[in-house]
Amino acid sequence: MQQPKIYDWKRFWYPQGTQIQVCDRGYLIDPTSEWGKYTNPELVELKKLADIPCLVLLGEPGIGKSHEIKKLEHYTYSLADDDGDILPLPLRSCINLRQDLLQNNQFIDWQKGKHDLYVFLDSLDEGLAESTILAKQLVDILGTRTYCKELKRLHIRLACRDAVFPKVLEEGLKELYGEGYAVYQLAHLRRIDIERAANDEGIESQKFISEVEHKSLTPFAIKPITLRFLFKEYKENEQFSENQTLTDLYLEGCRALCDEDPNHPRQPGVNKNLELDERLIVAADIATTTIFCNRDAVWVGRYGEHSSNKDIDCRELTLGEVREKAIREVLETGVFSRYSFHRIGWAHRTYAEFLAAWYLTKNELNLSQLEGLIFNENRVIPQLAEIAKWLANMRSDFLEKVIKTDANILIKSDLSNIDQNTKSKILDSFLELHNAGKSPYRENGEFIHQNNFDHYKQLNYPGLPEQLNSYISDSSKNIQSRYVAIDIAEECNLVTIASDLAKIALDVNQPHRVRERAARFVVNTDNNSAHEQLIDLVTREQDDPEDDLKGHGLKATYPQYLKTEEVLAHLIPPKASYLGVYYQDFLAHDFIERLPVEDLALTLRWFAKQEGIHDYNYHPFTNLISKLIFKAWEHLTDSDIRISLAQMVVPRMKQYAGIVDSYDEETWKEYIEEDNDKRRLLLESIVLIIQDSEKDPLWLSNRSRWSQFYLLPKDFGWLTEKLKTTTSKGAQKIYAKLIDYYLDMDSVEQINDSILACDEVPVLRDVLSKWIEPIALDSQTAEDLKERYLKRKQYEANQERKFVLEPPPKTMIV
Repeated sequence: MQQPKIYDWKRFWYPQGTQIQVCDRGYLIDPTSEWGKYTNPELVELKKLADIPCLVLLGEPGIGKSHEIKKLEHYTYSLADDDGDILPLPLRSCINLRQDLLQNNQFIDWQKGKHDLYVFLDSLDEGLAESTILAKQLVDILGTRTYCKELKRLHIRLACRDAVFPKVLEEGLKELYGEGYAVYQLAHLRRIDIERAANDEGIESQKFISEVEHKSLTPFAIKPITLRFLFKEYKENEQFSENQTLTDLYLEGCRALCDEDPNHPRQPGVNKNLELDERLIVAADIATTTIFCNRDAVWVGRYGEHSSNKDIDCRELTLGEVREKAIREVLETGVFSRYSFHRIGWAHRTYAEFLAAWYLTKNELNLSQLEGLIFNENRVIPQLAEIAKWLANMRSDFLEKVIKTDANILIKSDLSNIDQNTKSKILDSFLELHNAGKSPYRENGEFIHQNNFDHYKQLNYPGLPEQLNSYISDSSKNIQSRYVAIDIAEECNLVTIASDLAKIALDVNQPHRVRERAARFVVNTDNNSAHEQLIDLVTREQDDPEDDLKGHGLKATYPQYLKTEEVLAHLIPPKASYLGVYYQDFLAHDFIERLPVEDLALTLRWFAKQEGIHDYNYHPFTNLISKLIFKAWEHLTDSDIRISLAQMVVPRMKQYAGIVDSYDEETWKEYIEEDNDKRRLLLESIVLIIQDSEKDPLWLSNRSRWSQFYLLPKDFGWLTEKLKTTTSKGAQKIYAKLIDYYLDMDSVEQINDSILACDEVPVLRDVLSKWIEPIALDSQTAEDLKERYLKRKQYEANQERKFVLEPPPKTMIV
């Protein structure tokens, strides 16, 4: 059996409940790109999560969870020291977790020892026992007094499908591990992942990507399981057929996997007896039996030696015309994988689910029979949700049934061949589930339908704007259903209803959450007239507890419809003290990025006049001011901008406060040290502002560790020339003081330049008199200078000396 090719993908995970931006034509925006790291900062590689004590890894079927958890297992092996141990415990064959775990020798050794144990639990949703039973068993085991006190040494890594992750397990693990518990979801593939995989397959990647996007197959390409099928189909003729659906792709993919591999040695005694279609039917028969009998694998060893609770003997499958040799022949095809020498199971559960649904359809079970298999109390059994989705794609009568009871399941199914009327019915039922509170939008403060967003695009049809607007504009509808309707409208880019949503955003009688969501929709759509409508969210007083409406209004209108002066007039400290709200985001990022260069000087002057504005040592003003200063530095050759920047930074420098945020300090230092002309231009403007001051500008001397603006030794010659050419007496005095501050007494060149300048500029002689006038060695002035010199040398020595604790800390630790 040929194993699927493993591609060298770098996969990414995000915290459950985080809404990931997928804007790169439907692919995951590459978080390693220049801008991608800011778009989805929550995305991390799995190895970055290796230190989390209890880590739950969720994902859609066929997205690559098992491969990723295996990579984490190998990575943990590479890090584990001699005192650590790793226990892989696949749950697909598990019936009694208490027995499998507690009787495991590695677990027993851990219990007796003092070392750490990393337990990897994969395929919780594929276990022979129900996932809730396994979940309760795990929580019960960890919650016992014996093990609870040792949890700091027990690290759990658990993988499961996101749709069936048991609530009891989430609550139990969260209670047991507290802050050490985290849930992450596996993100879809990036465009670059698909391109690299296509190249590995010998396919012209750009042409393949173009075909995928043309046929709206991106939702299939971003998942590994269907991407493999796409490659197989595409390779046939270097293109896809016009009417291929996901069902077509899976059927053809399974047919290909059931085909004979001439390069793979067959099991002894097994010959090719079946035609391809016969092999596919046998595989589907096995799929139906293993799925509905809840069996994990097929036993091909001696009869009676297998565990009847875990496996089904291949001889028990030889019913009717299906013979044992045929079964063994099909078990050697690509849809299966060998779990051990005598146990063969599905290479991926998705194959079994598709083939089971296809088998039920091919055998023409009536609707009543299907309901008896798939439904319980008139709802789809959660573990059979994937089969229900396939059946809905294959059987119109079953689709009608699911529309009435579980439309939320259909949202993630293939709707490419669904007519407009049926799409309308699905959407009505889906929204009604939310309206009735049967399908919550949030749970424990987290978005639980965020993974539907990519699939919403399938619902698009000509009548969609009117259908959604009926929910969005109806104040009697549940807020959740209105939220979902707006989500769908945004994913389908329904620009035509943007003006209607702008009116809702401005309507003070609407719930604040609906107004905020409507405004966010307008911001994210390309409808200029709707954007302009949101001006009132900025210029008029709003019931806006977290400034979200103001933030959306600013994003929509600046600078196209609002002038910079108007924005500054309505700029206030944010009401929310925490990060992540839209007004703060606008101030910290959007405002300066959008700020026209011609308005840069007036913005600098505005901030210079705001008393206390620089004392806002929290987001977003620290970010805003830093960005403003950096932008001014870029355009420092403009005299108006240069003077305005000087007016803004001088009050900060006089207080020995930082010019930019501490996080940007190193970058700022690089700027001022690398550009001699701009550094000197800014100093000229500072001197121009303070030339009439009687106070010494000690804050320009770089004698404070907080100084963020200073001169370099290579500026000394320039200083003496400025002193000579400056006509202002006040400016001359400032430059003379600076020469005094920066004069290196160990530099013969600087001393000579200073003495020569004293002959031309009397004010410098006055300032440097203590250095150039005769001083009696027995005078108090000589003593003072000597003491000052010794202190400076001691300071320099202290800066170079490494501080060593005596006695060393290691001798003091018991």
